[in-house]
Amino acid sequence: MSNQLVKYSHKILKDKSLILETLSGDFTIDALRTNRNILYSDRFYSQQYDLLHDMRDATMDFTLEEHIAYLHYLVHDAKVLATRKV
Repeated sequence: MSNQLVKYSHKILKDKSLILETLSGDFTIDALRTNRNILYSDRFYSQQYDLLHDMRDATMDFTLEEHIAYLHYLVHDAKVLATRKV
């Protein structure tokens, strides 16, 4: 890991029901969770919106167990998963 500064940003396009999210740097599970909480606290956030991630410049530094725990957080604690359009 190169210890790059973690950068996160998101933009909510209400008219398109879309969230654009950009991540760069070396991410840990804690950094991902913090950035999720930032997004979820945005007053324009809706779990019905589609989410597009740009992670081209991001490195994820966590174990499989940490990733499973993070997915559990998304499904059970943050309650962010919704029925998606098909």
